[in-house]
Amino acid sequence: MAEKLNEPLRLLTITAHPHDITYTLGTNAHHIERGDSVTVVSLTDGATTHDEELEEELRRPPEERRREVLDRPRDSKTATKQAELERVCGIFGITDVRMMPFTDNPIPRSPEIRAALDALLYEIRPHVIMTHAPYNYPHGGRYSLLEHDHAIAGVLVEEATQRIERPDPNREHSTHRVGQTFYIGVEFGWTDIDVFVDIGDQVANRIKAEAVYESQGHTSELARKRIEAFCGYFGWFGGAGYAEPFIRAKAQQTTHLPVTDLEISTSKLTEREEIERKGYFASGRE
Repeated sequence: MAEKLNEPLRLLTITAHPHDITYTLGTNAHHIERGDSVTVVSLTDGATTHDEELEEELRRPPEERRREVLDRPRDSKTATKQAELERVCGIFGITDVRMMPFTDNPIPRSPEIRAALDALLYEIRPHVIMTHAPYNYPHGGRYSLLEHDHAIAGVLVEEATQRIERPDPNREHSTHRVGQTFYIGVEFGWTDIDVFVDIGDQVANRIKAEAVYESQGHTSELARKRIEAFCGYFGWFGGAGYAEPFIRAKAQQTTHLPVTDLEISTSKLTEREEIERKGYFASGRE
């Protein structure tokens, strides 16, 4: 699936929690294959959002609650989350993996997190960013006024990209403009999606990656279910067996009509071949 470019791209994925990285991993793996550089960053350790063991413990009667769970320091959970994130990214050949030291649920809109994002963007100077949409998905024609971590992360990243486009007030960095930002599309309907990235060759790794997140209750069975449900859903409507969905932050600029090699090759398939391609059932095979 590798395509040639005039220069390697620098890709930066920024998500609210460690697990959110998984929605971009097949895409990132393709870019690594063609020589692009990839950095993935979680703004938080996700330890508040995903602590199923503590939740279950607090459901017990007070006299039955285990002190070792109640008194467990956050640092121990952070270390587990960091290890899971690095292990997952390693499956896809990603070596630049970072976890910022901010708390989740909610993510703070603090000067510290803004400064950290600015420093990150100045360091990487990415051509492409993958992150959350800076808005909530509408339900029943209504938008929620309550912001969750994903939308907050999207807003923080969008604000940072705007800041580094302007002269640095500290007179230390040259300006930088991101070529394109892609919002992770798993929380949206297929009709909202601009880009479907075919990850049929990476779907087995996506299943492996999901199963790694044992700290939030994932199992191999759940991993297969999630990939079939999410990647299979978007793959079906995107014309592939499995796909990762994205929404462009701004309209695409081009000097010619943007038709990909994959679109041309699939247009040559017979109806039966197209059905076989879309009907590939990864988790049902050993």
